[in-house]
Amino acid sequence: MQPRALEQHIAVFGESGSGKTVLLSSFYGAAQEPQYLKRSLFHILAEDIGQGNWLHKNYLGMKDDATLPLTTRFAATSYAFKVQMKDGSDPAAAKSRPFDVLRVVWHDYPGEWFEQSVQSPEESQRRADSFRSLLSSDVALLLVDGQKLLDNAGEEDRYLKSLFSNFRNGVLSLRDELLEDGKPLAQFPRIWVMALSKADLLPDLDVYRFRDLLVAKACDDLEQLREAVVGLVEGREALSIGEDFVLLSSAKFEPGKITVTERVGLDLILPLSAILPFERHNRWHELTQLPARVFEGRLEHDYWPLHPRGWRDGLRGLQGVAAWLRITAAGSSPGLGPGEVVVRRVAVVCVVAVLLSGCGGGSSVQPTSSSAPVGDDGVIEPTGQVGLPSGIVISKDNFSARTKGLLVYDVATGNLLATAVAPGEASVNRREAFDARMHRLAYTNDCELYVATLTGGTYVPSGRWKPPQAFGEAKQCFDNPTFGEDGRVRATVGATVSEPGRVVSVDPAQPDAASMDEGAGSVRQEKKFRIAGLNKSDVRVYVGGDTVTDLVVTGVKPGGDVLSGDFWYDCKTQVDKAAFLCTSSRDISRQYYGSVALATVDVPAGTVTVKQVAPASKASRPTVLPAPDRKQVAINDSTGWYTTSLEGASSPARQPLSDQQNLGDILFWA
Repeated sequence: MQPRALEQHIAVFGESGSGKTVLLSSFYGAAQEPQYLKRSLFHILAEDIGQGNWLHKNYLGMKDDATLPLTTRFAATSYAFKVQMKDGSDPAAAKSRPFDVLRVVWHDYPGEWFEQSVQSPEESQRRADSFRSLLSSDVALLLVDGQKLLDNAGEEDRYLKSLFSNFRNGVLSLRDELLEDGKPLAQFPRIWVMALSKADLLPDLDVYRFRDLLVAKACDDLEQLREAVVGLVEGREALSIGEDFVLLSSAKFEPGKITVTERVGLDLILPLSAILPFERHNRWHELTQLPARVFEGRLEHDYWPLHPRGWRDGLRGLQGVAAWLRITAAGSSPGLGPGEVVVRRVAVVCVVAVLLSGCGGGSSVQPTSSSAPVGDDGVIEPTGQVGLPSGIVISKDNFSARTKGLLVYDVATGNLLATAVAPGEASVNRREAFDARMHRLAYTNDCELYVATLTGGTYVPSGRWKPPQAFGEAKQCFDNPTFGEDGRVRATVGATVSEPGRVVSVDPAQPDAASMDEGAGSVRQEKKFRIAGLNKSDVRVYVGGDTVTDLVVTGVKPGGDVLSGDFWYDCKTQVDKAAFLCTSSRDISRQYYGSVALATVDVPAGTVTVKQVAPASKASRPTVLPAPDRKQVAINDSTGWYTTSLEGASSPARQPLSDQQNLGDILFWA
């Protein structure tokens, strides 16, 4: 009987030297180790024996001789692996499995073709043919080189802009060769995971900070890459680019020593390629974002024939697929916990990591004490008020229910005050997306604007508006919904990096009323300021219209030089219209204004005043949350939770919230 097979492809893009060969060698070589073979329920076999021997030799060279594999240049290679259950497994269990063999094909695309121009028509044809060979991939890994981030510390945007620009230009240069008669492609990698390679070089950079770094330094460049890909594919809404993040490390590298057992993230390669596409394609299909012929080509042909009752019953087998691969994570990856390896969208742990860590049903929190009553549905309901109480707001995701859980903690006691449930598609990381009492939440979904009202502990959609289509020929979408002081929700329509779009407002209390056009929006611009009283300084202030949105503060401390006395602060947390909280990723000797600083912008003078809020610290870059009264600030770093005066008049005091472990994604202090 022919074994039932599931075949998935994964495309890997990375510049020359970013570690693609080392990653693959470590992945395959570790799977041949005796301790892995003894523990694992299945074999990982290379279909090409020569390729398998070459990868295993590379791995042994790192393990035994601390020797790195030779760099491969201009070599477009595909590696096929079979993941096959061991003999002697329970026949009944084998029959219930959705497939017998998982075939994973790893497509290694030469980084030089993104960095250099082709030198001949033959090379151009070879480049196009190589790219066509990976079009069957569902998932693409785009490698961000940890070594280059380290080399550009404080100026990471220089490297990231170059990286994503090279990828974007490479995609655009292939357009004419890939599109027949200009028709968009139905088959194309639709899930682009941002992967930090050589993560061992940046031990303080967890996956959340990696995500934040890319968003802060290269958000516009990622969007331009997405637009380049959009121009190639059918069904532009069914794309996920720069929404999933993973940390990867092939080993721990030290002078004269490579510890191959200290790996991060490599055990996610199988579930990333096998499970993530099903989860994402199902969601797109249910939202009718994926063209029918694309859906059929991806799912019906690969997996759902194993389920006679069709794709809906097949989806119920998704956790069975995860269970089939679950042993991959059993004791073999030190970085599989939520927040350490994979993050989805706004700090949502990827479904793969959730399934493999056994928390697919969502996380529940059992507080040690609470002043709020618990309802029958497990929601902690605040009494005597509309909305949610003041406190530190945390989010967690329930993938089985497709919802987001919001938890409000008292920083001074560590108690859980209240919880609420928000729609899974809602973005909840911005305080401005809620009204003043957190009674209403505004969000976008499939280009439309929604308002949900907190009812019985759940944000229930209470208003829906379609975007006006009169602002351009292309499909218009709402973006960045924000509650104003007047209670109205304002969002932009048709805004891009270079186009201001329009500002449209709605009244959430009148869901049947039409939206109102409030005029043109504004394009984000960069202005160059300086620190008041400091000659060697350079402050980049970013404004949209008359509103300052964020700034980056750099300079050299008095008496210092650029080699030893420079400092750098990222200021994104707004206190008021002119003041922002700033944090530094530099070491303690270069935190001239402390680990947390307050920057106040004087636009007419073109200057910025900076003062210390919290003293310099060895802890990694903290999360800072201004209190609602703007008199205090909460600080969370690797050592715990602290509060201090926003004026910096007192030393940070450690708070009982520090005793709560694995809270979730920290949002804001409401």
